[in-house]
Amino acid sequence: MDELEDSIDLLIARDLIEVVPRIMHRVRVAMRTMAKGQMTIAQLRILARLHHDVFTITYLAEWQGVSAPAMSKMIDVLEKKLWVERIPHSHDRRQVGLKLTVEGRKVFLNIRKSAKARMAETLSSVPESEKALLVQAFKVLSGLYS
Repeated sequence: MDELEDSIDLLIARDLIEVVPRIMHRVRVAMRTMAKGQMTIAQLRILARLHHDVFTITYLAEWQGVSAPAMSKMIDVLEKKLWVERIPHSHDRRQVGLKLTVEGRKVFLNIRKSAKARMAETLSSVPESEKALLVQAFKVLSGLYS
């Protein structure tokens, strides 16, 4: 039985590795299309990351794979657009957190909403029975990768 489970696990792992990047490519294309003219892709990624929590420039630079000075320049632009604000760290005055402003959150959520609508159009042709399977699969995946 273990061999069968292992082979199923390996098949699922292979499919995830092959399918998830294609899905994410579609998501990125949809979001880029919605953001076009408003911001760069790097700026959109920063807004998306800050949508989840407060982070430092150092963290964002490492996450984005750029230098801290380069990230600082990107943040300066987002601050001028009033989409991001710097906040003092509660325990360490040398640390500065970054968070979305109300306007930045609104801009990001509008882009994401439009991208979700485009993704939903793609899913509209999927039969309801298969949509139910997708919902169940995503519940399982969310539990594994939360």
